[in-house]
Amino acid sequence: MIRIFPTSTWYRPTSEVVVALEADAADLPLLRDASLLVSALERTVGVLPAASAGEIVLGKYRLGAYGIDLLDDSGKVLASTAFDVLNSALDRPRYGFLTSFGSGVPLSQVQRHFLRLHLNMAQYYDWAWR
Repeated sequence: MIRIFPTSTWYRPTSEVVVALEADAADLPLLRDASLLVSALERTVGVLPAASAGEIVLGKYRLGAYGIDLLDDSGKVLASTAFDVLNSALDRPRYGFLTSFGSGVPLSQVQRHFLRLHLNMAQYYDWAWR
């Protein structure tokens, strides 16, 4: 399985956009000639090589919402994601919630889940704590 997701829930126009590309060992050869197609409203704004798994710096982008398709050498979409460039997370809030506060799930897993869902705010429900 190939996974791609932004390393931040949103980016400022002054920040470099970085995505994480992960692939199972069996899928690594697919990345050899792969490329990342960055688009805004069906308009291509960038194409970058994605020859291996890891973090890939896409550069800086103007305010807006962008899609990313990971394409193999024939143009087939292997994975997709998106990112926002905002002045503030409040410009385009995307929130999720947590209802369990036990010690069984590491915070890093919660953060990763929020990144993969493009959530930039969290609400903590704690109505039953007593």
